[in-house]
Amino acid sequence: MATNLQATVSRVTTEVRIPVFGPAQRLMRVDYMVGTHGPFTLSIPAEQFTAARVKEEMDKIAATINQLPQ
Repeated sequence: MATNLQATVSRVTTEVRIPVFGPAQRLMRVDYMVGTHGPFTLSIPAEQFTAARVKEEMDKIAATINQLPQ
């Protein structure tokens, strides 16, 4: 029987990226696992960081992993 693996957050941190041209960009970095798979990293611009957005992005990866043969 296949197990439906869920994404779980391990850590949330802030990072700043400084491009060659343009202003610095503040990002929120989320490290997470999908069952025993990972860790995976998701970086979202701080102004777009919401629980719904993070959950949506993590669930996309979890859904793909759940489709793989176990």
